[in-house]
Amino acid sequence: MEKPRILLVDDTESVLDQEKEALKDFPVEIACARDAKEAMKALITGKPHLVLLDLILPDMPGESVIRFIKSRDDLQNTSIILVTARGEDEGLAKCAEMGCGVYLTKPFERDDLAGKVTALLKEKGLLP
Repeated sequence: MEKPRILLVDDTESVLDQEKEALKDFPVEIACARDAKEAMKALITGKPHLVLLDLILPDMPGESVIRFIKSRDDLQNTSIILVTARGEDEGLAKCAEMGCGVYLTKPFERDDLAGKVTALLKEKGLLP
């Protein structure tokens, strides 16, 4: 079975650390990006199965990264979990608007993040 690849995109080091900690027991490869340009490079080179994406990035909005993913044939099977500090209603609306099925509100619970990642990777056949 192919080892799942996950890209974490956030400009806050502590959030990246929390995400990595929540995923430490998963049999996955993890890459990190701290802005949208880094994320786009990592998407092209790493072809992740899943992206945990902050909407508020220093160089451009996370929505730009989503549009980039959706515009590329080689990334069409990439799942996205929005990780946002926006309120639940606003986060859910933005998630639906951008064509993402899943979002987390910061601060998030480790088990919530792990559960959402597990569900998406199982759906893709990347976890038993």
